Amino acid sequence: MTKENNDKIIIHNFLIENRSKADIVEMVNFIGTSTSKILALYELTLDNIPHVSFRAAWVLGDHARQYPGMKKLYLNNVIQALSPQLDTGIKRNFCRILHESKIPSTQQGTVVTTCFDLIQSSKESIAVKSFCLTTLSNIVKHEPELKRELYLVIEDLLPQASAGIRSKARHILKELDKISTK
Repeated sequence: MTKENNDKIIIHNFLIENRSKADIVEMVNFIGTSTSKILALYELTLDNIPHVSFRAAWVLGDHARQYPGMKKLYLNNVIQALSPQLDTGIKRNFCRILHESKIPSTQQGTVVTTCFDLIQSSKESIAVKSFCLTTLSNIVKHEPELKRELYLVIEDLLPQASAGIRSKARHILKELDKISTK
């Protein structure tokens, strides 16, 4: 049995039994900077195991905050895996990771397309839409030619948006007004 498989079993068993915020923090600390544990955790997010995959994504999201330098191990995989078909909890945590990350230029096109699709979906959660709006706003700061498209999508979103999304959208619109499209 490989170290990664052993780590995956340990993490899986922990996530089955433990579900509090304190347990998630304990798991983040257990994983630390271990490459094999991080990769095992990421695999669990996509294994479609009820409750375990969501909790693994929750741990991964918190791990990304505590160990931002370790995101390089899985960021491209998160970008490729993110889709409307993912479980809502996994999608929310993947979007949270993206909104707190510098997106590699080679992946920006994929992220932009996916985020626009998620924002425009009537079935998406408020959290997913909010994280996607921030992610797109962060990308537009470096790719100002996307400003107009984001502006139009936000204006289209506003009439039916929740109070939280309206607040986030208005904030982003103000930021967009400050960006020169050259």
